[in-house]
Amino acid sequence: QRLAQPRLPHTMTTPTSRYAARLATLPHDALLALAAMGCEQSAAIRTAAEASLAVHAPFPQWACDKVLLSADLLPQLLGWFELEHHSVKGVCKAWRGVWAATLEGRRALRPGPELVVPWADFCLYGATPDGERLMLSHEDRLHFLDRQMESKATVHIPANGIAVAHDFIVATQGSRITRYSYSGEELATASPDDNVVCCPVLSSCGLLFCVCSDGDDSHDEIIAFDSHSLQEQRRFGRGLLHFACGLAICGGELYVCDCYHDCIQVFSFTGELLRAIRGE
Repeated sequence: QRLAQPRLPHTMTTPTSRYAARLATLPHDALLALAAMGCEQSAAIRTAAEASLAVHAPFPQWACDKVLLSADLLPQLLGWFELEHHSVKGVCKAWRGVWAATLEGRRALRPGPELVVPWADFCLYGATPDGERLMLSHEDRLHFLDRQMESKATVHIPANGIAVAHDFIVATQGSRITRYSYSGEELATASPDDNVVCCPVLSSCGLLFCVCSDGDDSHDEIIAFDSHSLQEQRRFGRGLLHFACGLAICGGELYVCDCYHDCIQVFSFTGELLRAIRGE
């Protein structure tokens, strides 16, 4: 009578057990490489590995007490982290406390000393290209203020919109666009169709963009001018824009605030509509 072949237990025929039996034949460095790869590619494997390490290779208590919770070392450790790494403060109460204590040294906008503008009514037009002066308009005069809000230069420029380059100033007022020197001398002027122009913004490629309106907000359009001669180059956006109230340039693109449609419409400098940015 033939002897019956011994049957393997059911658990030894499962895929997991077969993989375990095959993996057991691999050298240690190959197994280590596979384990590391699995941890990098799978959150579940990474979690399981951390749990296994906690059981079989727990973190030494001395390292926790004398390094990770050290009052002397923690400020040095967390001081390297920037604001975008704020999640580290959730590790424990000690780390949260040290994070708060080292917060002052991180990059952030913080209130500075309160400075008083010398007039009650004014319009802020931003900073000069070198970032050294603020530009404020008061009673048809453009003032250049230093960091202490003291006026260092003043020119007579009536304007409802200002754009500045390193060597000239562009102002819009009603239907008129004027290019001035920093001494206030008129260098060029233009009045496109006697329509209202506003929100001037200068590009680095020699173009000046303005919003142009005939009084009907649904007819708003963008006009591109040569920034030196103020000769019109092109128009675009009519029928797409409704109550355009602000322009900005970034990355070689023109951003237009469209108040009626509650969005920012993005154009190329040639007038092609690239995309619209909407809030939630």
